[in-house]
Parts: sequence; structure tokens; C-alpha cells
Amino acid sequence: MKMLIFKIFVLLVPLIGSYAWCMHAGDGKKVDRQSVTGLTESLATLQITSPTEPAKSKSAFILETPEEIEMFKTIQGLRNHHFSSHKIYEFIRACVNKQIAGASGYSKDALIAFFKKCKTQGFDFAVMCNENRETVLHIAADKGDAYVLMLFMQTGALSCPVNQSGVTPLHNAAFQADERSVRVLIQALLQEKGDINQADNNGMTASHWLTYAANPSNNDGKIASNNSEADGKALRLLLKAKADVMKTDKLGRTPLHWAARNGMQGLVDGLLKYVSHNQFLALLEMQDIHGLTPLRDAEFFKHDTVVVALKTKKHQSSLTKLLLEFLKDVGLLDALIFIIISYSYEELV
Repeated sequence: MKMLIFKIFVLLVPLIGSYAWCMHAGDGKKVDRQSVTGLTESLATLQITSPTEPAKSKSAFILETPEEIEMFKTIQGLRNHHFSSHKIYEFIRACVNKQIAGASGYSKDALIAFFKKCKTQGFDFAVMCNENRETVLHIAADKGDAYVLMLFMQTGALSCPVNQSGVTPLHNAAFQADERSVRVLIQALLQEKGDINQADNNGMTASHWLTYAANPSNNDGKIASNNSEADGKALRLLLKAKADVMKTDKLGRTPLHWAARNGMQGLVDGLLKYVSHNQFLALLEMQDIHGLTPLRDAEFFKHDTVVVALKTKKHQSSLTKLLLEFLKDVGLLDALIFIIISYSYEELV
């Protein structure tokens, strides 16, 4: 009998202990399946933030119009897409097209306000990228879409994100020789005090990309500008912004190398207008990793007009250099007398 009572006691003790624990947990409330399910759902919706960053306020994010709600739903569906930056650009361009067509709710100010609202909640379209780290700004610049670039610049987006190859939106805009896109990005870059001579992983700056892309065989299947007037306008913007024409890429090539190699007379002339005589003479002697100078490139690829332009400029720069040295050595008065006598002699002959 005592043995039977002992066995019953051994069986009941664990059951009584479990019940007491459940009653004590949660301030005396039972832990049932419903409460566990509710806890799981709460964890699933919990936003995890960095310890160093405060949680973003939800109160600032109010979608006020049907258009904003429609745009936000579309963006939510696109943000995790394999090519999110391309898809988001296409969506934004569609919104801009509606705005241009006069659809209500898609004004320029409304689009900028919507982008800013989304940015406060972590939906910063300007930094969303695909697997190559190309952002919407890269895509817009590559398509020569200055309007979309301008919209993002007005939301405070940085103008120079880099992709996997170190390429910036300005590089893409220069590749396309799109004057308006280049202008928008340069203005933003100057306001940010950024580097106009920022190079990609191959050491190519925006000036390199502009002169490199002038040859369709260099475009790797992409369609670049083949408009010499557009090339010249884009180049002038870069040079006025203090682009360094002496900078070399990993092949040792300057922008003048690429312009001469591609036979781009307009770009060669444009580069020569913005360099001093001493800079030009130094450029003309610079050799790439194969030992080729810009003049040798032009001669090798039989770009005769470029060869003539470079040789003429070399002759003029050499004479100017000699004249300046002469003025320095003999003094201004003697130099003026020499010039007058030389001019009179030419007139008599």
C-alpha cells in the first residue's frame, strides 16, 4: 500500500510543478496558445533599428492623396525586384510623363514631396540599386534624363554614388554627352564640394568617358552620342568646372589621347582651347603604357585633320614659348623693337 502511494506521489509532483509555473509566469496569467501566437505576430512586425540610430517616426509619413498611395504601393512591389533601380526609374519616368500630360497629383512639387516623405521612412530611391550597385541616378544619367536627375537633386540626393565598377552618374552622363544631365550633375557636385575628377576603377574620369565614347566601337553595345556639337558642349561644361585634362587612366591615356585616337576634331579643338601652351606641349609628349602619344595615335589611325591640328598647335605653342622666353631674357623694350622691325620687314617683302 505504501509503495502504491509513493508511486502516485512521484507522478503528481511534476504535474503540480508545471501548473504552478504556468500560473506564476506573466504575473499570474496562463501561457496559452493564443498568447504565444500573439507574441509571434508582434515580433514579426517589430522594426529592428541600429543601436546608434533612433527609430524613425511613423507620424511624419502620411500619404495624403490617392496618387501618393498608388505610387507607394507600386514602389513597395518594386524595391526588392532583381533590377530594382531600372524598374523604379521606369516607374518614376511614368509618373513624370503623367505630370507632363497634366494629370492631377503629379506636379513637380508633389513628386518631390513624395520622394522626401518616402526618404524619411527608409525608401530612399536615390540609393536603391541592383546587383551591380547601379542606382536610379545611374539609370537616369545613362538615358540622358536630366529632369529625373533634377528631381532627385532637389530632394537632397547625393550626386556621385558609385557602382561596382566605380562609375558615377556623371560618368554616364558624359558617356552620353548629354549637356543638360552633365550640367545638373556638375551643379550638384559643386554644391557638395565633390570631385569633378573622380575616377572609376579603370582610372577614367568624366572627361575620359566623354572622349572615349566618341568612338562607337568603344561602347560595348551601348548607344552613346555621336553628335560632335553635343560632345563639345558637354566638354566645355566639364572644362569650365576645372576638369583635369592632364589626368591619366590606367592605360596612361589622357582625354586628348582618346579624342585623337577616335579622330574627334571638335573635341581635340575644345581641349586645346582650355590648356596653356606649356600644358599642351606637355600633353603632346605624354606617352601611354604602349609608348604612344596623342599625335602618334592620330597618325596611326589615319585621322589626318587631327594630325594637322595637333602639329599646327604644336608649332604655334613652340613659337609662343620661344617668344615668351625671349621677352623674359632681353627685356620688354628690346622685344617690342624686335617685333616692330620684324613686322616692317615682312611688309616690305
